[in-house]
Amino acid sequence: MTSLHAEHTDSHIAVYRSGLTAPLVVQRAAPDHRPYIHPVLAPDGVGELTENEPAHHLWQHGLYVGLNDVNGVGFWTEGLNNSKEHDGTFHPEPLAPPLVAGDGARWAVVTCWRSPAGDPLLTETQRWSLRDRGDSMALDLEWELRAETDLRFGKYGYGGLFLRMPFCAATGGDLLTSEGSVRPAEADGERARGIGLALPLSGRLAGPAGLTVFDH
Repeated sequence: MTSLHAEHTDSHIAVYRSGLTAPLVVQRAAPDHRPYIHPVLAPDGVGELTENEPAHHLWQHGLYVGLNDVNGVGFWTEGLNNSKEHDGTFHPEPLAPPLVAGDGARWAVVTCWRSPAGDPLLTETQRWSLRDRGDSMALDLEWELRAETDLRFGKYGYGGLFLRMPFCAATGGDLLTSEGSVRPAEADGERARGIGLALPLSGRLAGPAGLTVFDH
């Protein structure tokens, strides 16, 4: 059984495994910014499985949440894609200390989503729980949205929970969905109960490491 401990500030929670110098998971919630998790380490502590602000998508931050149309307001590209007049803003509350015991950790992130005019549209609560099993980790999210006014959620091709991984076409990776798809062209837009991607990571000699997202 592993043992966890955490470092905490109003805008930062880092969860460590005893014996590792780098945190397994870091929750970030800077004032007036979208909260997100980055990095997520490979379970053995060698290599980062998430990527933050790639040059071609500066609004993508490891593991995060966003929506494209809430009363016509976008909460996806953060005004960085020639969309500032249509994009809302994120305002997380100061983070409370996480609850850490044994191989488990839990924390919550409460964020006000506001329109471009500054009007509150909704309050989001993310409740995260981490279980460290040594050779694997399980990170679970309970996601709650509370309307602060009458809301209409528009239909869009993507939104909700999003994971950005350091994929490189030159080195590739191994993909598998719950429906048996193994190629990106098959998985793109496919309804699935889960999807996993394993990648070769820089500095990692023990073989690929990966993440699987399950919808439950």
